[in-house]
Amino acid sequence: MSPEAARARLDAHDAHDAIPDDRLEDVIQEAGRKALELLGFKVYSLSQDRATRQTPGIADTYVAGHGRTTWAEWKRPGEVQSADQFDFEKNVIENGAEYHVWMHENDAIAWAKAAIEAEKLERAKLDRNDPHELAGR
Repeated sequence: MSPEAARARLDAHDAHDAIPDDRLEDVIQEAGRKALELLGFKVYSLSQDRATRQTPGIADTYVAGHGRTTWAEWKRPGEVQSADQFDFEKNVIENGAEYHVWMHENDAIAWAKAAIEAEKLERAKLDRNDPHELAGR
């Protein structure tokens, strides 16, 4: 196989397709919640396994920490959002908030690591630019 063909094949499959993941959505979500909490995030689970008055389409999870927040919908690989979920996502994004569809706990971990790194960079920037910040330490 040529390098170009190999690259095209890799590009055609995301990382989740490399090893089939047949776990249920709630199992993936729980693994993601645990990972996010270990990384210092507060995770609010909003999914319900029973009839409620909850707004149709609201995301499964709200995550806060390290200077960031996001709404997150958990899906099994290959599953798609409902129309209500898509409308919720659209409204969240149009109003300046973050929204993600995570299909594996590694998606949440990647987002969390980026948030932590951004927070570190922002703190370093503040430390370099604010003499009062340095004097207080």
